[in-house]
Amino acid sequence: MSDKTRQSGINWGAWLSVPGALAVIIVAVIWVGSIASRVNDNEKDITEAQSESNEAFKQINSLRVELTQVNAAESAIENQFCASDIVRNEEKSGNIRNVALLWKKVFGQIFPTDSVYYAKICQPKTQ
Repeated sequence: MSDKTRQSGINWGAWLSVPGALAVIIVAVIWVGSIASRVNDNEKDITEAQSESNEAFKQINSLRVELTQVNAAESAIENQFCASDIVRNEEKSGNIRNVALLWKKVFGQIFPTDSVYYAKICQPKTQ
């Protein structure tokens, strides 16, 4: 049979390999198309993730600004308490000095409380 095929001049092997090659090319095009589709989907996912990340960074920055404002307000309040504490202690010590002077004048002896402890309410922040 191979002799007759050669004699007729038709190369059946070449003609049969053409549809096979076309099938391989079609499958390759479909496969590349599916890869391109997945790449496009991944690109969309990456873009969405980047936008979500940017939103998260914006929220973090706004929270940092709010925290800075709260810390500044807290520091101002602490300074007011500390100033109030200092004034109160000075008033107490002044009153005790006056009482000590009167005590010595009236009773002729030293006032019984020589040492007085003044509680310090304010605690300065150390950084």
